[in-house]
Amino acid sequence: SASPDGQWIAYWNIGDRQEDIFISHADGSGFRRVTDDAFRDRFATWSPDSKELVFYSNRGSGYNIYAIHADGSGLRAVTERANPREPNGRADLLYPVFSPNGDRLVASGTRSDDTILIDPHKPWSSQTPEQLPMTVGPEGWIIPNQWSPDGARLLGPVVNASGGSGGVGVYDFATRKARLAASEPVSYFGFAWLPGSKRIVYQHEDNIMLVDVETGRRKEMPVGITLGMGLVVSRDGKMIYTTVRREQADIWMGVAK
Repeated sequence: SASPDGQWIAYWNIGDRQEDIFISHADGSGFRRVTDDAFRDRFATWSPDSKELVFYSNRGSGYNIYAIHADGSGLRAVTERANPREPNGRADLLYPVFSPNGDRLVASGTRSDDTILIDPHKPWSSQTPEQLPMTVGPEGWIIPNQWSPDGARLLGPVVNASGGSGGVGVYDFATRKARLAASEPVSYFGFAWLPGSKRIVYQHEDNIMLVDVETGRRKEMPVGITLGMGLVVSRDGKMIYTTVRREQADIWMGVAK
């Protein structure tokens, strides 16, 4: 995640027993750890003032949304929803995203009717979460993880009940409707709005796709490298940050007995 002031990049590691949040300057210098604990801390995104990160973590009852200052201080729970493994418990909350001015926050569960809109500055006990209708087609729904710069739309992957990819979806606050913007299979990560809030970029295999969400015009941009997970754009639209996948293995030789 790129900070709105252009100074910082946030990272998170996936797959280890301990998953933490890290940051560095945009040029890669100053790399340091923000969280350091036994929990799974994932999908860190910046607040509009570039001072705070929100992420989801299993440090409480199931996965909930947390916020922390970039220097590692001020950890707080944003949501405190019941453990999904308890009777009548609600689903985990994932993929937090601030609105452009920071007055709202979206988070999603793993069910089609479970994307909520809240005030990130109120305690959970004072919240009245608003459900957002994310259904696309008969069996799919959007899990939004990017908010357009003008605050009018959300962007994210379209998934189905089995977790499979159904393309890229856009939700419009004015119409309160979700729709399909592109049909290629995509991962849960790797989406971004460009300045102007009309065009999006996303990762499809080892290419970056550019799509106008109003006209449907599209362009494929090969990058010539093997892409990993994740794609973000700086607020001014001048830089795209992505990851590169490197695979490595060792050869072993033993003596047959």
